[in-house]
Amino acid sequence: MSPTAGSPEPTSPRLGFIDAGRLGCSLAIAVQRSGHAVTAVSRRDPSRAADLASSLGDQVLGTTVPQDVVDATDVVFLTTTDDRIAPLAETLSFRPGQTVIHCSGATPVSTLSNVLPDGSWAAGFHPLQTFPDEHGADRFEGVTFGIESDDPSALAWLKRLASDLGGTCVTLDDASRPLYHASAVMIGPLTAALAGLASELWSGLGYDRDTGLRALAPLLLATGRHVADMGIPSAMTGPFVRGDVDPVRAHVHALESFRPETLHAYAALALAQLPLAAERGNIPGDRVQELRSLLADAGHAPPPPPTPRGDEIVAE
Repeated sequence: MSPTAGSPEPTSPRLGFIDAGRLGCSLAIAVQRSGHAVTAVSRRDPSRAADLASSLGDQVLGTTVPQDVVDATDVVFLTTTDDRIAPLAETLSFRPGQTVIHCSGATPVSTLSNVLPDGSWAAGFHPLQTFPDEHGADRFEGVTFGIESDDPSALAWLKRLASDLGGTCVTLDDASRPLYHASAVMIGPLTAALAGLASELWSGLGYDRDTGLRALAPLLLATGRHVADMGIPSAMTGPFVRGDVDPVRAHVHALESFRPETLHAYAALALAQLPLAAERGNIPGDRVQELRSLLADAGHAPPPPPTPRGDEIVAE
């Protein structure tokens, strides 16, 4: 059923979570705590499925069979990986009246609409938050959710769910999703990767990456707080907002000789942020142009192959 179908007042649909991993476990527990009825969950490992169900209540079904969750619920959350959403949905037999929700930031909701029967509704509910483990039920407060559905009642219910979790929401469609998700990837995974690249430069000082990260972490955390509290460009500091060309030239020369593939990333990011830095109004126009030319030259050549690192992880 659509979560509010047939009634002007919100109903209490039975919720289920399929392929619950880090996000699915966190979200299932959070929505249960907020007063919604989670009645079934599936995980690929039977003991983990049972543990999650037990944490949600004595009457909650824990299973390794996704179809069992579909059969026991009104609203189904597909909390699997992005590339499994459509193939998984195609294996399941949904019934008219159900709402099926994926939690991907990138996947169009139309991916689900194409495999659902008439009379059921597809939706998206994506939290702009990171979930590095399964214990993230307290990480939804203040979070923005990207929501989408062609069913007005389902959309209204998703807005209430976001509010019940302590968050707010923005409404997406197929056209807006790529930019929405690109922004999330830039501020999340790519920020973490940037912290990694910056920390690895400490090997040039004679220290390992972990030591570099410990040294840089307070700066990273303070920057995040300042961005949230002060906004852009007020939170921006450093040589670019001051128009200091000589330190940037020194960075370019040092990176070129020590780790040229990181120079390419540095130059591209620094060049892209110059208009933001210039919004502070502190940089003379000739300095902006000098920085732009310096960074464009540094980033012009394609980056060389990555230098092998002793701590590289080989993907299996």
